[in-house]
Amino acid sequence: MVKWAGSQSEKKVDVKAYIESGILEAYVLDALSPSERVEVETHISQHPELAAEIAAIESAMQSYAEAHAETPPAFMQEKIWSAIFGESAVKDNSHSRTIPFTPEVRRRQYSWANAAVLLVLLGSMGVNIMLWSQRNKADTELALIKSSVDSIQKANAVMNEKFVAMNKANDMLADTAMQAITMKSMVPGHPMAATVYWNKQSGEAYLAMQKLPIPEKGKQYQMWVIQDGKPVSMGVLPLELADGKLVAKLDMVIKDGQAFAISLEKEGGNPTPTEVYVLGKV
Repeated sequence: MVKWAGSQSEKKVDVKAYIESGILEAYVLDALSPSERVEVETHISQHPELAAEIAAIESAMQSYAEAHAETPPAFMQEKIWSAIFGESAVKDNSHSRTIPFTPEVRRRQYSWANAAVLLVLLGSMGVNIMLWSQRNKADTELALIKSSVDSIQKANAVMNEKFVAMNKANDMLADTAMQAITMKSMVPGHPMAATVYWNKQSGEAYLAMQKLPIPEKGKQYQMWVIQDGKPVSMGVLPLELADGKLVAKLDMVIKDGQAFAISLEKEGGNPTPTEVYVLGKV
């Protein structure tokens, strides 16, 4: 903040605070009103430190513009001279191009330097936008790769479950207490088959559907055990069992039964069987 002291006719400034306020940079960039410029120039004439700071600011901006500037093509040179010094100076080739260093010329020079700085900043923005776009593309590709890896991991998990189930099925078939009950087709002219592996001692039961058609949409197979002459539902069966490649453990513990059957029902199952496909007596 600029600190003032004294009367209106003689104003003094805190030079350090005045420099830190940023008004000198605005003066160099020609961003002040005419009255503000007069006021700054008055203080510059009264304080050599301010004049030295102005020179340092101008030098820094000039160095930055020169470091980042590109040489314009030949056909642009006349337009550049015209923009800086006016049309008449360009047309008059008989005169030297030495221009008096007036405040107006200085403002034009630094206006051109500001334009160069602006072009550099715009170029930097363009590079940042390009890098941002490339980063978004990389993020998208990374997400696709992650999705593919997740899919592979899920597929591996399913295969591992099937492998474990197969090993359990092999162990189950080697159990001397396990009884194999073959269920044969109950539909004339349509050979079908499935097998229940039942351990009466433990009540565990496994199912393999060797030959049953894939249910149509809206239909589902349902498992039954016949106890005391009545069908008892063991639940609906998952569709993947119908391909005959899996042996699945049934959830229900069966301690007693005279037969097993599979029926085709509406999706979700029925309380009683309506269309029995295969049946096997114990």
